[in-house]
Amino acid sequence: MIDNMNKGNELNEVGKNLPYTVPDHFFADMQQRISQRVAEESKESAAIMALPPRRFHLRWLLAAAACAVVLIVSGVMFLYRDRTTDMDDVVYAFDQLDEQDQDYVLAVSEDDIFMDETN
Repeated sequence: MIDNMNKGNELNEVGKNLPYTVPDHFFADMQQRISQRVAEESKESAAIMALPPRRFHLRWLLAAAACAVVLIVSGVMFLYRDRTTDMDDVVYAFDQLDEQDQDYVLAVSEDDIFMDETN
């Protein structure tokens, strides 16, 4: 059984010779190269993350202000429009009804508690 374990272990046959080589002073200069590359990349990323010109923000601010003005004006026009109905409009609408509908409206309006008879 021990023989089978040694057969599968081929690392013993390779020995201690490493097939890879690196240039001279590779590890000594590595820290300097990494620091230099990080500095270059941080300058590039800082340029990418910089805010756009102020004019861009001003354009969006003006668009938002214009939308707000339109909403306010339309809201004021909707809320404060003339809500009164002229009596001429009521008389005209009543005249357009047939006789049965006129009689019904008159009968119902006699019992209406909201009708003001003082006017």
